[in-house]
Amino acid sequence: MLLAFDGSFIIGMLGAGAAIVMAVSNAVKVRYDRKTVRLTSAGERAIDMIETYHDGMLAVNSDGKIIVANQRARFITGYTEIELTGMKVNDLLPPRFRTPHIAHMKKYRDSPHTRLMGKSGQQLFVLTKRGDEIRVLLSLTPREGIDNGPEITVGMRVLDTGEASEPA
Repeated sequence: MLLAFDGSFIIGMLGAGAAIVMAVSNAVKVRYDRKTVRLTSAGERAIDMIETYHDGMLAVNSDGKIIVANQRARFITGYTEIELTGMKVNDLLPPRFRTPHIAHMKKYRDSPHTRLMGKSGQQLFVLTKRGDEIRVLLSLTPREGIDNGPEITVGMRVLDTGEASEPA
């Protein structure tokens, strides 16, 4: 996957909704499989920070497809980068939540805003590749995407104390 940063900002999520914003001084193009990297040192650090951050992070396009997933998101879900890239975010939900989630996504697209989900008694789950359900706290942050219009940065924190809570 080719990501292009046009000299403005790289945005990532920290914890329960706080954002990090790092300016990138030059036009930057990154081949995310890390075979080709042309970054300023600040840009390289920003990518590395997002990739290694303790919470899972996804970038989701306006069609609900995952375009980028950091290492932690891959660990939590059990999917590889190739498997997650292009997957509908709805496929990461247990089947009983998928139909209502489509309406929630449409409502959110119509009025995007930074939002924390799963804290006030609301229980949210991610369905792993193995079929396990893991309780999570989500942070949604809308942003203008690079290639395909609006995107959402999704921060994912595991609330269960189980096998996905700590990397092996």
